[in-house]
Amino acid sequence: QNNTYAVVVREDTAKKYNLETCSDLAAVSDQLVFGGNPDYIERADGLPGMSAAYGFQFKEIKDIDIGLKYQALRNGDIDVTNGYTTDAQISQDDVRALKECSENRKFVVGAMLQDKLIFFTKFLARTQIKIQSS
Repeated sequence: QNNTYAVVVREDTAKKYNLETCSDLAAVSDQLVFGGNPDYIERADGLPGMSAAYGFQFKEIKDIDIGLKYQALRNGDIDVTNGYTTDAQISQDDVRALKECSENRKFVVGAMLQDKLIFFTKFLARTQIKIQSS
């Protein structure tokens, strides 16, 4: 199995909101609390990229120690977290990795790279104008 990022919810949350995919999650994300490790919350290809791709607007975002994410999820302190598709906790009955999220990771990374390329191209154009006008 490919070890890539996963978006994980409690099974009861998945059933309550009829969540199967990240697109489903986006529709109700404003009612849910996301908790993740700082690296995922801050990385462009983590939560910011996923939010840009899917339109996540979580009610709250909590910084959770990587070793405590699943405990916080099970305790109800958070509703959604990030994980890896090979995490042992995902194979348990009380949590679910949403479909589509990891499959579209290439899309998310591609979108982030495209934004950076556009920024870099504009930066180069501004720099070239300054050099030519000197």
